[in-house]
Amino acid sequence: MHLLRRRPLSSVPAEAILRVAVWSAFLVIINFTSADPDLWGHVRFGADILRNGSIHQVDTYSFDSDRPWVNHEWGAEVLAAWAFGTMGSAGLVSLKLLIVGSVLLLLNRTLRQEGVRSGFARDATAGIAIVITLAQAHHVRPQLFSLLFFSVLIACLLAVRRGAQRWLLVLPPLFAAWANLHG
Repeated sequence: MHLLRRRPLSSVPAEAILRVAVWSAFLVIINFTSADPDLWGHVRFGADILRNGSIHQVDTYSFDSDRPWVNHEWGAEVLAAWAFGTMGSAGLVSLKLLIVGSVLLLLNRTLRQEGVRSGFARDATAGIAIVITLAQAHHVRPQLFSLLFFSVLIACLLAVRRGAQRWLLVLPPLFAAWANLHG
């Protein structure tokens, strides 16, 4: 019988072990989530939209409920309400991790396309991005979508600069989504 052969630990490159350790630390940092003061309002507004099937024109939870209201974050609120309704607080954290993870994957992909071959350089750039966006990424807020969409915008513009004009077609739907997820 042929048994599975394992590579001895000494044959695993030190760089690979270091990269796994670094990304494990990144995951711990990114996973930390604190409740933003507006979180439950966003979840409530999103739940109201899901329940009623329409975007409210008045903030009925506010002292100025007699005035028109433009909810410019209704899309993010619907997603937050869905995530919370599906999995509770873990759903909100999962939504955040999905968004931040997408930003980091897009960053890595874009750096590769721009010719950055060094895994260390890409990891260092991801670390810098995490530190710079930490204030926004510690919370489940509509601003997370701006981090993602800004990353998509930069990736599209860099692709156009490399000659891939078709990426300009992504921009109108990107801006339409952006305006309704975090205007």
